[in-house]
Amino acid sequence: MTQEQQKSRERTARAAGQWVRIERNKAALPYLRYGLGPSREHRLQHVQWEGVILPVDEPFWDTHLPPNGWGCRCRVRQMTERQASQRGGVSEAPEQKTTLWENRRTGKVEEVPVGIDPGWNVHPGKARLSHTQTFGKEKDIEFRSIVGTIR
Repeated sequence: MTQEQQKSRERTARAAGQWVRIERNKAALPYLRYGLGPSREHRLQHVQWEGVILPVDEPFWDTHLPPNGWGCRCRVRQMTERQASQRGGVSEAPEQKTTLWENRRTGKVEEVPVGIDPGWNVHPGKARLSHTQTFGKEKDIEFRSIVGTIR
């Protein structure tokens, strides 16, 4: 694994953990603001999303919560209603254009958002939560099959 791949994995893990905090604090901090990271060069679409302020539960974040590709250092900042107002208020959700991408190895064709690298259009926090719930259910079933139902 290259150093950049390792850093991208770390940023994704951090984003999953950040989502837990975002969910926990969304009553007081109900908005997210998209921001560019400290990269020398930025993808065109990411520059266009700079400064977008949307509610935490906006569907845009399901596919656009950073990182959005290999080497992407973009980030979100959670904000209060007052902070959002001071920054110009809540934005209109950007148009979510998609493009078809074919995995040359498997032949599978996927629809991915423009500006998001293939495979990165997954919300790391929600994916982690879903995996954790599935894993927990599987372990519960396994436990019951070994021990039996406890009453």
